[in-house]
Amino acid sequence: MATEKFTTEEIQLRFLRRFAFHRPNPDIWALLSSHALLKAAEALEWIESPPDTPIRVERIGKYKAVDAHLFDGRLKFGDYLICENLFQGWLSSRADEPLDQMARILYRTEQDEYAVDIRLSPGQRYAVIFWWTGLKAELANRYNELFKRLPTDAEEFDDLSPAERQRESTDAQIRALTGGDITKEPAVMDTDTHRALTELNAKAREARETIQKNSANEDLHEPHAAREFGRRRARHDCSSRTRHRKRLVASRTGA
Repeated sequence: MATEKFTTEEIQLRFLRRFAFHRPNPDIWALLSSHALLKAAEALEWIESPPDTPIRVERIGKYKAVDAHLFDGRLKFGDYLICENLFQGWLSSRADEPLDQMARILYRTEQDEYAVDIRLSPGQRYAVIFWWTGLKAELANRYNELFKRLPTDAEEFDDLSPAERQRESTDAQIRALTGGDITKEPAVMDTDTHRALTELNAKAREARETIQKNSANEDLHEPHAAREFGRRRARHDCSSRTRHRKRLVASRTGA
């Protein structure tokens, strides 16, 4: 319905009319005031909220979706990265093609081959968006070190587009898992997605802890340095006063 340009309120009222009573379109519907209907529809405000868990259409035509949470190991890490880049491309362009390409990867034949000739309706494209949005929310919660958001002010000074930022992120993730050895890249791309994300999450945690440790060490050294500077400054001031007194005594005695 969203793809057919219905407003959120219209969708809420249609759901209310279809599912709120023991049968669709009951006689009492005509007796309800507009105010009563709108108040009742407020219970369906969740419809316009982005999903926080992956929900997907299990079958499209002859093709079956991979596991909604990617727990069945069918979507390898390389395919996950491709889908994430395609999703960022859709966010930038709002074109249909990135979603169609995602569906070819996310849906499979009985032999677990890509759905190369899958055809999506507007509603099915919307379902792909909801699936990936919910999956991203779930992964961000599960791998919270890896998917920490940049501070808002950092994003303001970043002139990269979301797609460009995602490509840089993809390259960084691959380098982290290969250790810079390109001969390992095929094995990394064929790794189970959750296994790869678990390792990247651990690396992100280690990097954060190293930064915090170094920062703590700097904080410990700073007071010592300040005290040492203070002692040197005191010695310098004392020496200066001693030299000044000697010059004053010498001038008075004519020495």
